[in-house]
Amino acid sequence: MKKLSHWTWIWIGLSISLAALAFGYFQHWKPNMTEKESFDAQKEKLEAIVASRGKAQKRVEDVSTEVMAKNDEWGDIVLRKTPQQGLQNGGIDLAVNPWQLVVDAPKFRDSIQAAVNRQVRTGGIKVITGPAIKPFSQEATNILASDFNYPALGYPVMFIDLGTITVRGTMQQIMANFESWANMPNYMAVSHGLRFNGTSPVLTGTYQVSMVAFIRADQVGAPVPEGAAPGASGGGGIGGPGAGPGLPAPGGGGGKLSRSTQNN
Repeated sequence: MKKLSHWTWIWIGLSISLAALAFGYFQHWKPNMTEKESFDAQKEKLEAIVASRGKAQKRVEDVSTEVMAKNDEWGDIVLRKTPQQGLQNGGIDLAVNPWQLVVDAPKFRDSIQAAVNRQVRTGGIKVITGPAIKPFSQEATNILASDFNYPALGYPVMFIDLGTITVRGTMQQIMANFESWANMPNYMAVSHGLRFNGTSPVLTGTYQVSMVAFIRADQVGAPVPEGAAPGASGGGGIGGPGAGPGLPAPGGGGGKLSRSTQNN
């Protein structure tokens, strides 16, 4: 028998090694790598889902924080820029029945007038023409709708146009008076259209003011249907002495007025 050369043995060894490597590659390594790639892809998807959920949760937390901040901000506005609830506090209680509301409304009108009279004097000026608050409706069937815009707006709110206000003083005094409306307690007020007339140092200033009164109300009295029992008489305004030069007295007209307030 002929002896195989060493080269033959080398080729035989290489063939066996290649066959073993091929078997290992196709039977184990390649499937394992494919499975690993699949696991890696699934892992990346899960990580992306977890990350997106984390971002969503973060957005929810951010929005919740912003909502709470806005609630706190609105709560501060409510404390400073809305009338107190109840006649004894200068406001009005809308939970009463509409007939009682007709009786209470003139008293609330007087409270608004007194607040406006105090505000228009700010800055040490002289009031030439002061604003007057229009009387409320004396009809129980429509007072909520006509004067408090309820339920049309979903909540009770008053829009008050104070018309043209005329004051006299130095430019600094008139500017202080004009700008002070932004800080009016219990009401949101915006002054606009300021004009000066006269010769310095004493000038005459004219401007307009618009007010918004959000009414605090835990509940609102049930509306009165048409044809119901006659409403109570409102008794008119409270009346009283004049509130100063150019200013209307609470409960009535008076003062040097160019026009009365009109609710929108």
